Amino acid sequence: MTQDRVVSIVDADVASSAAVKHLLGTMGLASASYRSANEFFHAFDPFQPGCVILEICIPGMNGLQVQQELAKRSAPQPVIFLTAHAVVSLAVCAMQAGAVHLLEKPFREDDLREAVVKSLVLYERRRKSLLTRRKFHEWISQLSQDEQQLARRIVAGESSGKTAREMGVSVRTIQCRRSQIMKKLRVRNVAELMRVCYAMESDNRAADSRLERTSGHRMQWTGANDYLFNAVPEITGGLPAYSSALH
Repeated sequence: MTQDRVVSIVDADVASSAAVKHLLGTMGLASASYRSANEFFHAFDPFQPGCVILEICIPGMNGLQVQQELAKRSAPQPVIFLTAHAVVSLAVCAMQAGAVHLLEKPFREDDLREAVVKSLVLYERRRKSLLTRRKFHEWISQLSQDEQQLARRIVAGESSGKTAREMGVSVRTIQCRRSQIMKKLRVRNVAELMRVCYAMESDNRAADSRLERTSGHRMQWTGANDYLFNAVPEITGGLPAYSSALH
């Protein structure tokens, strides 16, 4: 169903926004228009399903800066640029920063329709991936420090004998702890354990990179809850067909 999805249009051009809103209406999609970045962010809800259509030249913060701010907030809503000011350098910046598409005004309806559908598919993909990683974080938070250390050793392929010697316990203890780890993380084998641990370590690397640029501190393995989908490979399967994205 599409009634919960809202496409945000950030453009000072009232006529252009009206044309976009009309097209979205024919697709059965709700929309909200804003004439400036400040107006948009004042109303912005990061939990609102949908996508954002941006003009590059808008009052105050420009479209590229809005895109950067959304990324800084780890907002899952994909961005489409629809602009009367498309130059190569700006287009390169927008696409490198993760824009789904950059379209020029006046737009072709089919092009914008395709870009919106693609964005909604991408949003759903991100949402599912986000929920999966949140679940992984909840499970890993149940592990003790020793269990986290053992999980790393298991994923690294270390033998039970070597792990037991280095951790100062018996092989039987290692086997029991391994069983508890598998139970707490809802995994059945090492391959599934690797999937969970890789997602968490990837999240932490993304978090560490951002924290080092701001405070110089590093997060522990059990942290990184604010950076769940930005730098982790997709783990929820491929994209569904565009034709099913609005159902």
